[in-house]
Amino acid sequence: MSAAHPAAGVTTVHYRITGHACDRCRGALFSEVGKVDGVQAVAVDLTTGRLAVDATVPVDHKAIRAAIYDAGHDLQQ
Repeated sequence: MSAAHPAAGVTTVHYRITGHACDRCRGALFSEVGKVDGVQAVAVDLTTGRLAVDATVPVDHKAIRAAIYDAGHDLQQ
């Protein structure tokens, strides 16, 4: 997951995801979520379904959700 102590000014937001659990899927998440404005780092553990996003601006949850869907995954409710 993400670093235990994010840098000053960085906020970490956690999501629970579902979907495929392969390296290609992980790469798609890094690619799509990493494109969202303000995202500095993405950490994903597909075996547990956890996604951590480090951002320097308030996280646009709709944009993150869209990126997760574009990567072929869904958010758990």
